[in-house]
Amino acid sequence: MWKKILFSFSIIVISILWGCEDTSSVDKQKALEENGLLIVEQKEQIDKLKKQHEELLNELDAQNIDLNYAKEQITYYEQFTEDALLFLSESELLELAKKQWTYSLTVNNQPIPKNGYVEIQENIMEISLVQIQAPYNPLPFDIYSQGAISGKYEEHIQQLTPPPTETYWTDGTLTTGSHYKYEKLERASTISFFITEELKERLGLDTTQIEIVKK
Repeated sequence: MWKKILFSFSIIVISILWGCEDTSSVDKQKALEENGLLIVEQKEQIDKLKKQHEELLNELDAQNIDLNYAKEQITYYEQFTEDALLFLSESELLELAKKQWTYSLTVNNQPIPKNGYVEIQENIMEISLVQIQAPYNPLPFDIYSQGAISGKYEEHIQQLTPPPTETYWTDGTLTTGSHYKYEKLERASTISFFITEELKERLGLDTTQIEIVKK
């Protein structure tokens, strides 16, 4: 009797151990397969990154070639400009310098007519004098600086009557401006001021007296 019980127990233990061993083998095989897939994915990712790296290197080489070519062009044009300036007179150099500086005088963003007379409908008005430098300067600085209007450009507006409600300035790398704002203008009110002869010439106006009337 005891032998039968012991034999049966042994069979049960062996079956359990065998089942555990089978389960462990399946888990190991599954883990190996998953690791294999992971390795394949990582290899594909590495290959993709290598390709991107090569493309970036090729693009960088092309950009370096373009950059070197651009530097050569700049050197050539600088030398060409320097040589060409030797053939210009002082007056020609001054006219060339003036072209590097432009000025605008506007009322509510509209250019003032040549006769200096402006009519507006708005109750709010803003007079703006703006100075703009050219983005690229081919001239030596001592010649270039002579092209600007003399003194401070805002001083070329004089005797502004009546005084503005607000005065403010804008300042950028190449563009600066002085602005004179009037609010709540009444009908038939008049704002007048003078500009210098120098500014008149730069603006191409026929007069130095400016008159603005609120209709």
